[in-house]
Amino acid sequence: MKGRNKQTYIQNAIKQVCVILLFLAASNSYGQQHRNYSVIWRGKEVGSLKATSQTQPQGQMYSTISEMNIQMLLSFHIQSNITNLFSNSHLKEAQVQRFVNKKKKLTSTTHFNQNHYELKKDKDDIIKLKSNIPATVTWLYFNEPIQKTEIFSETFLTFLKFKQIAASVYKTTLPDGDVMTYTYQSGILQRVEIESGYGDFVFKLKI
Repeated sequence: MKGRNKQTYIQNAIKQVCVILLFLAASNSYGQQHRNYSVIWRGKEVGSLKATSQTQPQGQMYSTISEMNIQMLLSFHIQSNITNLFSNSHLKEAQVQRFVNKKKKLTSTTHFNQNHYELKKDKDDIIKLKSNIPATVTWLYFNEPIQKTEIFSETFLTFLKFKQIAASVYKTTLPDGDVMTYTYQSGILQRVEIESGYGDFVFKLKI
């Protein structure tokens, strides 16, 4: 009997541990969404982008992590990490980091301070912005910009003019001249097309 009781105790303990692990897994994934995109350049897959939306106590977090390997005259490994924190439908914090061949090439931050934003890029001086920021480029991966004419770029630290050119299709031109087109279906971003001086890129949602 003692052996059976010990075995039963161990089995119950294992079940309790499994329940706790399942609960923790569910808690960690609560309010979290992931969307994965293939990066296509000149008809060839050269990288990937992972977009994440997560509900946190301090607000809604959006982020993207991307990697690309581009072969031209030289080889370039490009990594970009972008994070956003929204609270009460406006941006509170944003950070952008970009690396080329493991060397940091860009850092930009956007910080809301009382009644204005403080914008900083690399070693440049801080610029103050008093306009509200209700939407960003990273935000677009989980929200269709219906009736929005401006989207804030965390990379360029400026507002981009957005124009709807077809049903659930939107276009903007970046300060460097690149043209970006966002296509949605049922509110979900399906693809981003970029017309750049280095050739056309497509970020395509993986099914």
